[in-house]
Amino acid sequence: MSKLDRLDDEEGLTIAFVGQYSAGKSTIISTLTGLDDIEIGQGVVTDEPSVYEWKEGVRIVDTPGIYADRPKHDEMSLRYMDEADLLVYVATVNGLDKIIGENFRELAIEQGRAGKMMLTLNKRATEPGSNVTGWKESLRPVVKPLDFDDLRLTIIDAEEYLEAQEDEEFGAELQKLSHFEEFVDELNAFVEERGLHGRLLSQLNVVETTIDDTLKQVGATSEDVRLIQEHLRRNAVAVRESRGKIEQKIEATARELETSVLQKGRELAREIDADTNQDDLKDENRLTVKEIKSEARELNRELENFIVDEVNNLQDELETLAQSDLAEAIQVRLNSSDPDLESNEPAEEVSPPDSAGETLRGAGDFLRARSFSDASQAGLKAVSGSDVHSVVKNVGHWVGHKFKPWQAVKIADKIGKAGKALGALGALLGPALDLWNEWQAQKREKQLQEARDSVRDQYRRFAEGMAEEYEEVKEKVFGELHDPELEAIREESDALANIQEQKDDRLEELNRLRDRAQDLISQLQP
Repeated sequence: MSKLDRLDDEEGLTIAFVGQYSAGKSTIISTLTGLDDIEIGQGVVTDEPSVYEWKEGVRIVDTPGIYADRPKHDEMSLRYMDEADLLVYVATVNGLDKIIGENFRELAIEQGRAGKMMLTLNKRATEPGSNVTGWKESLRPVVKPLDFDDLRLTIIDAEEYLEAQEDEEFGAELQKLSHFEEFVDELNAFVEERGLHGRLLSQLNVVETTIDDTLKQVGATSEDVRLIQEHLRRNAVAVRESRGKIEQKIEATARELETSVLQKGRELAREIDADTNQDDLKDENRLTVKEIKSEARELNRELENFIVDEVNNLQDELETLAQSDLAEAIQVRLNSSDPDLESNEPAEEVSPPDSAGETLRGAGDFLRARSFSDASQAGLKAVSGSDVHSVVKNVGHWVGHKFKPWQAVKIADKIGKAGKALGALGALLGPALDLWNEWQAQKREKQLQEARDSVRDQYRRFAEGMAEEYEEVKEKVFGELHDPELEAIREESDALANIQEQKDDRLEELNRLRDRAQDLISQLQP
Protein backbone atom coordinates (compact mmCIF):
# COMPACT_ATOMS: atom_id res chain seq x y z
CA MET A 1 0.00 0.00 0.00
CA SER A 2 1.38 3.42 -0.97
CA LYS A 3 1.80 6.33 1.43
CA LEU A 4 -1.09 8.16 -0.23
CA ASP A 5 -3.33 5.10 0.08
CA ARG A 6 -2.50 4.88 3.79
CA LEU A 7 -3.32 8.55 4.28
CA ASP A 8 -6.64 8.14 2.46
CA ASP A 9 -7.57 5.16 4.63
CA GLU A 10 -6.75 6.87 7.93
CA GLU A 11 -9.51 8.64 9.79
CA GLY A 12 -8.92 11.68 11.97
CA LEU A 13 -5.77 13.75 12.25
CA THR A 14 -2.19 12.78 13.02
CA ILE A 15 0.15 15.19 14.85
CA ALA A 16 3.84 14.32 14.80
CA PHE A 17 6.12 15.73 17.49
CA VAL A 18 9.49 16.22 15.81
CA GLY A 19 12.72 18.13 16.31
CA GLN A 20 15.76 18.25 18.55
CA TYR A 21 16.69 15.13 20.52
CA SER A 22 16.47 15.40 24.31
CA ALA A 23 14.15 18.38 23.96
CA GLY A 24 11.38 16.71 25.97
CA LYS A 25 9.01 15.53 23.21
CA SER A 26 8.18 12.35 25.10
CA THR A 27 7.57 14.31 28.31
CA ILE A 28 5.17 16.66 26.52
CA ILE A 29 3.27 13.73 25.01
CA SER A 30 3.11 11.93 28.36
CA THR A 31 1.68 15.08 29.90
CA LEU A 32 -0.83 15.54 27.09
CA THR A 33 -2.09 11.97 27.06
CA GLY A 34 -1.83 11.26 30.77
CA LEU A 35 0.07 8.07 30.01
CA ASP A 36 2.78 7.30 32.55
CA ASP A 37 4.35 4.37 30.68
CA ILE A 38 6.03 6.58 28.08
CA GLU A 39 9.78 6.48 28.58
CA ILE A 40 11.16 9.93 29.37
CA GLY A 41 14.53 11.18 30.50
CA GLN A 42 17.78 12.82 29.43
CA GLY A 43 19.49 11.94 26.17
CA VAL A 44 18.01 9.80 23.40
CA VAL A 45 15.11 7.79 24.80
CA THR A 46 12.89 7.31 21.71
CA ASP A 47 14.23 4.75 19.24
CA GLU A 48 11.08 4.06 17.23
CA PRO A 49 8.07 6.25 16.39
CA SER A 50 5.18 5.58 18.78
CA VAL A 51 1.53 6.45 18.16
CA TYR A 52 -0.80 7.53 20.98
CA GLU A 53 -4.43 8.56 21.07
CA TRP A 54 -4.77 12.07 22.42
CA LYS A 55 -8.45 12.76 22.03
CA GLU A 56 -11.20 11.62 19.73
CA GLY A 57 -10.09 11.84 16.14
CA VAL A 58 -6.54 12.99 16.93
CA ARG A 59 -3.45 10.80 17.14
CA ILE A 60 -0.02 11.86 18.38
CA VAL A 61 3.24 10.40 17.06
CA ASP A 62 6.39 10.54 19.19
CA THR A 63 9.35 10.51 16.78
CA PRO A 64 13.08 10.01 17.50
CA GLY A 65 15.08 13.23 17.83
CA ILE A 66 17.08 14.39 14.84
CA TYR A 67 20.87 14.79 14.65
CA ALA A 68 21.60 12.41 17.51
CA ASP A 69 24.28 10.62 15.46
CA ARG A 70 21.66 8.06 14.48
CA PRO A 71 20.83 8.35 10.75
CA LYS A 72 17.98 5.85 11.08
CA HIS A 73 16.28 8.18 13.56
CA ASP A 74 16.52 11.07 11.09
CA GLU A 75 15.04 8.91 8.35
CA MET A 76 12.08 7.82 10.50
CA SER A 77 11.40 11.37 11.67
CA LEU A 78 11.46 12.70 8.10
CA ARG A 79 8.97 10.04 7.04
CA TYR A 80 6.48 11.15 9.70
CA MET A 81 7.05 14.79 8.83
CA ASP A 82 5.65 13.94 5.39
CA GLU A 83 2.77 11.74 6.46
CA ALA A 84 1.58 13.63 9.55
CA ASP A 85 -1.21 16.14 9.06
CA LEU A 86 0.26 18.57 11.59
CA LEU A 87 3.72 18.98 13.10
CA VAL A 88 4.85 20.26 16.48
CA TYR A 89 8.56 21.12 16.21
CA VAL A 90 10.13 20.93 19.68
CA ALA A 91 13.45 22.46 20.75
CA THR A 92 14.79 23.66 24.08
CA VAL A 93 14.85 27.26 25.29
CA ASN A 94 18.56 27.27 24.55
CA GLY A 95 17.39 27.98 21.05
CA LEU A 96 17.90 26.54 17.61
CA ASP A 97 21.67 26.23 17.14
CA LYS A 98 23.12 26.39 13.65
CA ILE A 99 22.52 22.75 12.78
CA ILE A 100 19.01 22.50 14.26
CA GLY A 101 18.18 25.96 12.91
CA GLU A 102 19.13 24.93 9.38
CA ASN A 103 17.00 21.80 9.74
CA PHE A 104 14.03 23.86 10.91
CA ARG A 105 14.36 26.32 8.00
CA GLU A 106 14.67 23.49 5.50
CA LEU A 107 11.52 21.81 6.81
CA ALA A 108 9.40 24.88 7.44
CA ILE A 109 10.44 27.21 4.64
CA GLU A 110 12.39 25.43 1.91
CA GLN A 111 10.20 22.31 1.95
CA GLY A 112 7.00 24.27 2.57
CA ARG A 113 5.81 22.66 5.80
CA ALA A 114 5.29 25.90 7.75
CA GLY A 115 1.57 25.79 7.01
CA LYS A 116 1.18 22.67 9.12
CA MET A 117 3.83 23.39 11.73
CA MET A 118 3.74 24.72 15.29
CA LEU A 119 6.94 25.68 17.16
CA THR A 120 7.42 24.94 20.86
CA LEU A 121 10.40 25.67 23.12
CA ASN A 122 10.55 23.37 26.15
CA LYS A 123 12.49 23.35 29.43
CA ARG A 124 11.90 27.03 30.21
CA ALA A 125 12.51 26.34 33.92
CA THR A 126 16.20 25.72 33.17
CA GLU A 127 16.63 29.44 32.46
CA PRO A 128 15.30 32.57 34.18
CA GLY A 129 11.80 33.49 33.04
CA SER A 130 13.03 37.00 32.27
CA ASN A 131 14.92 35.56 29.30
CA VAL A 132 11.76 35.19 27.19
CA THR A 133 12.55 38.28 25.14
CA GLY A 134 16.08 37.03 24.55
CA TRP A 135 14.85 33.61 23.46
CA LYS A 136 12.51 35.18 20.96
CA GLU A 137 15.15 37.52 19.59
CA SER A 138 17.55 34.61 19.04
CA LEU A 139 14.79 32.77 17.18
CA ARG A 140 13.73 35.65 14.95
CA PRO A 141 16.53 35.29 12.33
CA VAL A 142 15.91 31.54 12.15
CA VAL A 143 12.17 31.73 11.44
CA LYS A 144 12.32 34.79 9.15
CA PRO A 145 10.29 35.56 6.99
CA LEU A 146 7.71 33.82 9.22
CA ASP A 147 6.67 35.42 12.47
CA PHE A 148 5.88 33.84 15.83
CA ASP A 149 2.12 34.08 15.24
CA ASP A 150 2.50 32.05 12.02
CA LEU A 151 4.23 29.33 14.02
CA ARG A 152 2.08 29.65 17.16
CA LEU A 153 5.23 29.87 19.27
CA THR A 154 4.84 28.60 22.84
CA ILE A 155 7.51 28.45 25.56
CA ILE A 156 6.78 25.82 28.18
CA ASP A 157 8.16 23.38 30.72
CA ALA A 158 6.35 20.04 30.56
CA GLU A 159 8.39 18.47 33.36
CA GLU A 160 7.51 21.34 35.69
CA TYR A 161 3.85 20.82 34.86
CA LEU A 162 4.15 17.13 35.79
CA GLU A 163 5.82 18.04 39.08
CA ALA A 164 3.01 20.48 39.80
CA GLN A 165 0.49 17.64 39.82
CA GLU A 166 2.30 16.05 42.78
CA ASP A 167 3.10 19.19 44.75
CA GLU A 168 0.19 20.11 47.00
CA GLU A 169 1.85 23.22 48.40
CA PHE A 170 3.23 24.88 45.29
CA GLY A 171 1.41 22.93 42.57
CA ALA A 172 -0.79 25.78 41.38
CA GLU A 173 2.15 28.15 41.11
CA LEU A 174 4.34 25.59 39.31
CA GLN A 175 1.49 24.81 36.94
CA LYS A 176 1.15 28.47 36.05
CA LEU A 177 4.90 28.91 35.60
CA SER A 178 5.04 25.92 33.24
CA HIS A 179 2.69 27.66 30.75
CA PHE A 180 1.64 24.16 29.70
CA GLU A 181 -2.08 24.91 29.68
CA GLU A 182 -1.40 27.77 27.26
CA PHE A 183 0.34 25.23 25.03
CA VAL A 184 -2.68 22.90 25.18
CA ASP A 185 -5.02 25.76 24.26
CA GLU A 186 -2.76 26.73 21.37
CA LEU A 187 -2.54 23.12 20.18
CA ASN A 188 -6.33 22.75 20.24
CA ALA A 189 -6.73 25.97 18.26
CA PHE A 190 -4.04 24.73 15.85
CA VAL A 191 -5.95 21.49 15.27
CA GLU A 192 -9.22 23.35 14.80
CA GLU A 193 -7.88 25.95 12.39
CA ARG A 194 -5.21 24.06 10.46
CA GLY A 195 -6.29 20.42 10.65
CA LEU A 196 -7.94 20.17 7.23
CA HIS A 197 -5.31 22.44 5.78
CA GLY A 198 -2.56 20.23 7.21
CA ARG A 199 -4.18 17.07 5.87
CA LEU A 200 -4.07 18.54 2.38
CA LEU A 201 -0.46 19.63 2.87
CA SER A 202 0.52 16.15 4.05
CA GLN A 203 -0.86 14.70 0.82
CA LEU A 204 1.18 17.20 -1.18
CA ASN A 205 4.29 16.58 0.94
CA VAL A 206 4.01 12.85 0.27
CA VAL A 207 3.53 13.53 -3.44
CA GLU A 208 6.59 15.76 -3.49
CA THR A 209 8.72 13.29 -1.54
CA THR A 210 7.56 10.38 -3.69
CA ILE A 211 8.45 12.30 -6.83
CA ASP A 212 11.84 13.21 -5.37
CA ASP A 213 12.50 9.57 -4.51
CA THR A 214 11.48 8.50 -8.00
CA LEU A 215 13.69 11.14 -9.57
CA LYS A 216 16.64 9.82 -7.58
CA GLN A 217 15.92 6.26 -8.70
CA VAL A 218 15.58 7.25 -12.35
CA GLY A 219 18.74 9.34 -12.08
CA ALA A 220 20.92 6.51 -10.75
CA THR A 221 22.57 5.24 -13.93
CA SER A 222 24.83 2.70 -12.25
CA GLU A 223 25.62 1.08 -8.93
CA ASP A 224 28.91 2.96 -8.95
CA VAL A 225 27.14 6.30 -8.83
CA ARG A 226 24.99 5.24 -5.90
CA LEU A 227 27.92 3.92 -3.89
CA ILE A 228 30.16 6.91 -4.50
CA GLN A 229 27.38 9.40 -3.78
CA GLU A 230 26.71 7.69 -0.46
CA HIS A 231 30.38 7.72 0.46
CA LEU A 232 30.61 11.42 -0.42
CA ARG A 233 27.51 12.12 1.65
CA ARG A 234 28.96 10.39 4.71
CA ASN A 235 32.20 12.32 4.37
CA ALA A 236 30.27 15.59 4.02
CA VAL A 237 28.18 14.85 7.11
CA ALA A 238 31.33 14.17 9.15
CA VAL A 239 32.98 17.41 7.96
CA ARG A 240 29.85 19.50 8.57
CA GLU A 241 29.38 18.13 12.07
CA SER A 242 33.02 18.85 12.92
CA ARG A 243 32.64 22.34 11.49
CA GLY A 244 29.54 22.91 13.62
CA LYS A 245 31.30 21.84 16.83
CA ILE A 246 34.24 24.15 16.19
CA GLU A 247 31.95 27.04 15.31
CA GLN A 248 30.04 26.62 18.57
CA LYS A 249 33.31 26.55 20.55
CA ILE A 250 34.66 29.69 18.88
CA GLU A 251 31.41 31.55 19.49
CA ALA A 252 31.30 30.43 23.12
CA THR A 253 34.89 31.59 23.65
CA ALA A 254 34.12 34.96 22.09
CA ARG A 255 31.02 35.40 24.28
CA GLU A 256 32.93 34.50 27.46
CA LEU A 257 35.70 37.01 26.78
CA GLU A 258 33.26 39.70 25.64
CA THR A 259 31.26 39.34 28.87
CA SER A 260 34.42 39.63 30.94
CA VAL A 261 35.64 42.74 29.12
CA LEU A 262 32.30 44.52 29.47
CA GLN A 263 32.15 43.72 33.18
CA LYS A 264 35.65 45.05 33.74
CA GLY A 265 34.73 48.22 31.85
CA ARG A 266 31.74 48.77 34.09
CA GLU A 267 33.86 48.25 37.20
CA LEU A 268 36.50 50.73 36.04
CA ALA A 269 33.86 53.34 35.16
CA ARG A 270 32.47 53.13 38.68
CA GLU A 271 35.87 54.25 39.99
CA ILE A 272 35.48 57.70 38.37
CA ASP A 273 34.30 60.46 40.72
CA ALA A 274 35.25 63.99 41.70
CA ASP A 275 38.18 62.70 43.77
CA THR A 276 39.55 60.44 41.05
CA ASN A 277 43.33 60.36 40.87
CA GLN A 278 44.45 60.20 37.24
CA ASP A 279 47.56 58.09 37.94
CA ASP A 280 45.69 55.64 40.14
CA LEU A 281 43.06 55.19 37.46
CA LYS A 282 45.70 54.60 34.79
CA ASP A 283 47.33 51.99 37.03
CA GLU A 284 43.98 50.31 37.59
CA ASN A 285 43.35 50.25 33.86
CA ARG A 286 46.79 48.75 33.16
CA LEU A 287 46.02 46.01 35.66
CA THR A 288 42.64 45.41 34.03
CA VAL A 289 44.19 45.18 30.57
CA LYS A 290 46.79 42.76 31.91
CA GLU A 291 44.02 40.56 33.31
CA ILE A 292 42.17 40.64 29.99
CA LYS A 293 45.31 39.66 28.08
CA SER A 294 45.93 36.78 30.48
CA GLU A 295 42.34 35.59 30.19
CA ALA A 296 42.47 35.87 26.40
CA ARG A 297 45.67 33.81 26.25
CA GLU A 298 44.14 31.09 28.41
CA LEU A 299 40.90 30.97 26.43
CA ASN A 300 42.80 30.94 23.15
CA ARG A 301 45.01 28.10 24.37
CA GLU A 302 41.89 26.12 25.26
CA LEU A 303 40.30 26.97 21.92
CA GLU A 304 43.44 25.98 20.04
CA ASN A 305 43.58 22.61 21.78
CA PHE A 306 39.89 22.04 21.09
CA ILE A 307 40.28 22.75 17.37
CA VAL A 308 43.34 20.52 17.07
CA ASP A 309 41.56 17.68 18.90
CA GLU A 310 38.43 18.10 16.79
CA VAL A 311 40.38 18.09 13.52
CA ASN A 312 42.21 14.97 14.69
CA ASN A 313 38.86 13.37 15.54
CA LEU A 314 37.57 14.28 12.09
CA GLN A 315 40.63 12.77 10.45
CA ASP A 316 40.07 9.57 12.42
CA GLU A 317 36.41 9.51 11.39
CA LEU A 318 37.27 10.02 7.72
CA GLU A 319 39.86 7.26 7.99
CA THR A 320 37.21 4.97 9.52
CA LEU A 321 34.92 5.77 6.59
CA ALA A 322 37.82 5.02 4.24
CA GLN A 323 38.15 1.55 5.75
CA SER A 324 34.40 0.83 5.79
CA ASP A 325 32.66 -1.89 3.80
CA LEU A 326 31.24 0.80 1.53
CA ALA A 327 34.69 2.21 0.75
CA GLU A 328 36.02 -1.29 0.10
CA ALA A 329 33.17 -1.99 -2.32
CA ILE A 330 33.95 1.23 -4.20
CA GLN A 331 37.64 0.33 -4.37
CA VAL A 332 36.89 -3.10 -5.78
CA ARG A 333 34.60 -1.69 -8.46
CA LEU A 334 36.90 1.15 -9.42
CA ASN A 335 39.93 -1.11 -9.60
CA SER A 336 38.13 -3.72 -11.69
CA SER A 337 37.38 -3.62 -15.38
CA ASP A 338 33.69 -3.11 -14.65
CA PRO A 339 31.88 -2.78 -17.98
CA ASP A 340 29.55 -0.26 -16.38
CA LEU A 341 32.39 2.26 -16.38
CA GLU A 342 32.83 1.90 -20.12
CA SER A 343 29.25 1.56 -21.29
CA ASN A 344 27.71 4.73 -19.91
CA GLU A 345 27.67 7.01 -22.93
CA PRO A 346 26.99 10.72 -22.43
CA ALA A 347 23.60 12.16 -23.23
CA GLU A 348 23.60 14.38 -26.29
CA GLU A 349 22.42 17.37 -24.28
CA VAL A 350 25.02 17.05 -21.50
CA SER A 351 27.83 19.60 -21.48
CA PRO A 352 30.78 19.26 -21.13
CA PRO A 353 30.84 16.00 -23.15
CA ASP A 354 32.72 13.88 -20.59
CA SER A 355 31.54 10.31 -20.40
CA ALA A 356 29.89 8.94 -17.31
CA GLY A 357 32.78 6.50 -17.03
CA GLU A 358 35.31 9.35 -16.92
CA THR A 359 33.25 11.11 -14.28
CA LEU A 360 33.14 8.00 -12.14
CA ARG A 361 36.87 7.45 -12.49
CA GLY A 362 37.45 11.09 -11.55
CA ALA A 363 35.32 10.65 -8.45
CA GLY A 364 37.30 7.54 -7.62
CA ASP A 365 40.54 9.48 -7.90
CA PHE A 366 39.10 12.10 -5.56
CA LEU A 367 38.13 9.49 -2.97
CA ARG A 368 41.53 7.84 -3.16
CA ALA A 369 43.27 11.19 -2.67
CA ARG A 370 41.04 12.17 0.23
CA SER A 371 40.86 8.97 2.21
CA PHE A 372 41.72 5.70 0.54
CA SER A 373 45.48 6.24 0.56
CA ASP A 374 47.26 6.25 3.90
CA ALA A 375 50.06 8.26 2.29
CA SER A 376 47.70 11.02 1.18
CA GLN A 377 48.45 14.54 2.35
CA ALA A 378 45.42 16.14 0.69
CA GLY A 379 42.79 18.24 2.41
CA LEU A 380 42.46 17.89 6.18
CA LYS A 381 45.21 15.28 6.35
CA ALA A 382 47.83 18.01 5.84
CA VAL A 383 46.72 20.01 8.88
CA SER A 384 48.93 20.19 11.98
CA GLY A 385 48.68 21.77 15.40
CA SER A 386 51.03 24.56 14.34
CA ASP A 387 48.62 25.52 11.55
CA VAL A 388 45.82 26.00 14.06
CA HIS A 389 48.10 27.89 16.45
CA SER A 390 49.01 30.37 13.73
CA VAL A 391 45.32 31.12 13.19
CA VAL A 392 44.33 31.54 16.85
CA LYS A 393 47.41 33.12 18.44
CA ASN A 394 46.82 36.73 17.34
CA VAL A 395 43.38 37.22 18.86
CA GLY A 396 43.59 40.25 21.15
CA HIS A 397 47.26 40.91 20.30
CA TRP A 398 46.64 44.67 20.25
CA VAL A 399 45.44 44.82 23.86
CA GLY A 400 47.28 47.68 25.58
CA HIS A 401 48.45 49.24 22.32
CA LYS A 402 45.37 50.72 20.70
CA PHE A 403 43.23 50.44 23.79
CA LYS A 404 43.72 53.36 26.20
CA PRO A 405 40.46 54.12 28.03
CA TRP A 406 42.23 56.20 30.70
CA GLN A 407 42.38 59.05 28.18
CA ALA A 408 38.63 59.44 28.56
CA VAL A 409 38.93 60.30 32.25
CA LYS A 410 41.36 63.20 31.97
CA ILE A 411 38.44 65.59 31.87
CA ALA A 412 37.05 63.94 34.97
CA ASP A 413 40.26 64.73 36.83
CA LYS A 414 40.00 68.37 35.81
CA ILE A 415 36.33 68.46 36.75
CA GLY A 416 37.17 67.22 40.24
CA LYS A 417 39.80 69.92 40.78
CA ALA A 418 37.50 72.65 39.49
CA GLY A 419 34.74 71.43 41.74
CA LYS A 420 36.95 71.66 44.79
CA ALA A 421 37.99 75.24 43.92
CA LEU A 422 34.41 76.36 43.42
CA GLY A 423 33.44 74.72 46.71
CA ALA A 424 36.09 76.73 48.57
CA LEU A 425 35.05 79.99 46.86
CA GLY A 426 31.41 79.33 47.76
CA ALA A 427 32.36 78.92 51.43
CA LEU A 428 33.99 82.36 51.40
CA LEU A 429 31.25 84.27 49.61
CA GLY A 430 28.33 82.80 51.53
CA PRO A 431 24.78 81.75 50.69
CA ALA A 432 24.53 84.14 47.74
CA LEU A 433 26.42 81.61 45.66
CA ASP A 434 24.49 78.53 46.79
CA LEU A 435 22.45 78.52 43.62
CA TRP A 436 25.57 78.92 41.53
CA ASN A 437 27.34 76.10 43.38
CA GLU A 438 24.36 73.80 42.96
CA TRP A 439 24.32 74.46 39.22
CA GLN A 440 28.05 73.84 39.00
CA ALA A 441 27.70 70.61 40.97
CA GLN A 442 25.05 69.36 38.56
CA LYS A 443 27.20 70.30 35.62
CA ARG A 444 30.19 68.58 37.18
CA GLU A 445 28.22 65.38 37.83
CA LYS A 446 26.98 65.40 34.26
CA GLN A 447 30.55 65.65 32.97
CA LEU A 448 31.65 62.86 35.32
CA GLN A 449 28.84 60.67 34.00
CA GLU A 450 29.91 61.42 30.45
CA ALA A 451 33.43 60.31 31.37
CA ARG A 452 32.12 57.08 32.87
CA ASP A 453 30.01 56.47 29.78
CA SER A 454 33.05 57.09 27.61
CA VAL A 455 35.10 54.46 29.48
CA ARG A 456 32.28 51.92 29.22
CA ASP A 457 31.91 52.73 25.53
CA GLN A 458 35.61 52.16 24.89
CA TYR A 459 35.49 48.82 26.65
CA ARG A 460 32.40 47.95 24.64
CA ARG A 461 34.17 48.81 21.38
CA PHE A 462 37.16 46.83 22.57
CA ALA A 463 34.92 43.82 23.21
CA GLU A 464 33.35 44.21 19.78
CA GLY A 465 36.80 44.34 18.22
CA MET A 466 37.77 41.07 19.86
CA ALA A 467 34.48 39.51 18.76
CA GLU A 468 35.30 40.52 15.18
CA GLU A 469 38.70 38.89 15.54
CA TYR A 470 37.06 35.64 16.58
CA GLU A 471 34.86 35.87 13.49
CA GLU A 472 38.06 36.16 11.48
CA VAL A 473 39.41 33.09 13.29
CA LYS A 474 36.26 31.22 12.30
CA GLU A 475 36.61 32.24 8.66
CA LYS A 476 40.31 31.36 8.66
CA VAL A 477 39.82 27.94 10.26
CA PHE A 478 36.95 26.98 7.99
CA GLY A 479 38.58 28.58 4.95
CA GLU A 480 41.70 26.49 5.43
CA LEU A 481 40.25 23.29 6.83
CA HIS A 482 36.58 22.41 6.40
CA ASP A 483 35.24 24.51 3.55
CA PRO A 484 37.76 23.41 0.89
CA GLU A 485 36.96 19.80 1.79
CA LEU A 486 33.22 20.42 1.57
CA GLU A 487 33.63 22.28 -1.72
CA ALA A 488 35.66 19.43 -3.19
CA ILE A 489 33.01 16.94 -2.09
CA ARG A 490 30.26 19.13 -3.53
CA GLU A 491 32.02 19.43 -6.88
CA GLU A 492 32.48 15.68 -7.15
CA SER A 493 28.88 15.10 -6.10
CA ASP A 494 27.67 17.60 -8.72
CA ALA A 495 29.77 15.92 -11.36
CA LEU A 496 28.19 12.59 -10.55
CA ALA A 497 24.72 14.10 -10.67
CA ASN A 498 25.40 15.49 -14.12
CA ILE A 499 25.85 12.04 -15.67
CA GLN A 500 22.12 11.45 -15.34
CA GLU A 501 20.52 11.42 -18.75
CA GLN A 502 17.98 14.23 -18.97
CA LYS A 503 16.33 13.23 -22.26
CA ASP A 504 14.09 10.65 -20.60
CA ASP A 505 10.46 11.71 -21.01
CA ARG A 506 9.69 10.32 -17.58
CA LEU A 507 12.16 12.71 -15.95
CA GLU A 508 10.56 15.68 -17.68
CA GLU A 509 7.09 14.65 -16.57
CA LEU A 510 8.21 14.00 -13.00
CA ASN A 511 9.87 17.38 -12.81
CA ARG A 512 6.72 19.05 -14.11
CA LEU A 513 4.61 17.28 -11.49
CA ARG A 514 7.07 18.19 -8.75
CA ASP A 515 6.95 21.85 -9.72
CA ARG A 516 3.18 21.73 -9.65
CA ALA A 517 3.20 20.14 -6.19
CA GLN A 518 5.60 22.80 -4.93
CA ASP A 519 3.39 25.57 -6.34
CA LEU A 520 0.40 24.17 -4.49
CA ILE A 521 2.40 23.82 -1.28
CA SER A 522 3.56 27.43 -1.65
CA GLN A 523 -0.02 28.63 -2.04
CA LEU A 524 -0.97 26.91 1.21
CA GLN A 525 1.75 28.60 3.28
CA PRO A 526 0.88 31.25 5.92
